[in-house]
Amino acid sequence: MRQTTIRVVAVCLGSLASFVALKIGLRPTLYNPDQLSQAGNSFPATMARYLVRHGSLQGYEVIPLEPCYIEEHRKSGKRFEFPYNNHWNASGHAIMA
Repeated sequence: MRQTTIRVVAVCLGSLASFVALKIGLRPTLYNPDQLSQAGNSFPATMARYLVRHGSLQGYEVIPLEPCYIEEHRKSGKRFEFPYNNHWNASGHAIMA
């Protein structure tokens, strides 16, 4: 199973810095509701929940993007990575933007 991708983006505004964690989701399980449900107790999913929970408690903004990817896949059938590796394709980047 592919690991959950967590991206941390630092946005610096003058002398102020804020950190935003973007929870991307479990791929390729997000394409199949049954697989996604089963992956909920996996190590990557557990770590993602930990980062979301503890990051929020530390004052970091956490944006869960998984629902956006699931909804777009449901509507369009698009996949968000290249067929030969885990890197995002144009569709994956478009949702992130």
